[in-house]
Amino acid sequence: LRLEVERLQARLNLACERAELTGRDIGLHLGSAMYGFSQRRGDLLEIQTTPPLAPYTLPKDMQVMLPDVKLVPGLTEKPLMLCFSTGERTALIVTVEAGARDPRYRLLIEASGAGRIQRRLPDESEWRDWRTGMRNKRT
Repeated sequence: LRLEVERLQARLNLACERAELTGRDIGLHLGSAMYGFSQRRGDLLEIQTTPPLAPYTLPKDMQVMLPDVKLVPGLTEKPLMLCFSTGERTALIVTVEAGARDPRYRLLIEASGAGRIQRRLPDESEWRDWRTGMRNKRT
């Protein structure tokens, strides 16, 4: 699970760098077990189809969750997060989980571009930094 969240973070960072270099905003689209990226071409959003920004499906039994948004199979029509050509991003919290007995991992994306990965074990109620185990006071 942690590796999948790290992969999402790496691809998201790449997409945001590409947005700055090309001068075109790039959007993140999510589904219940997948994610992908789009780039604006005129008035249309084109889903990227070539690696590394092509749609990616999580391994079996893993799912993507957002607070207050019910995701369905397939990608959302509109992007849920944007990487602007100016280097800014919209904020988002993405959780990846597999089952009730597995830890949950989440990626917190801030508008400044900073991203943090946190973990919550099944018997815990608080999210903690996955590297240090320290509680996050801003959750």
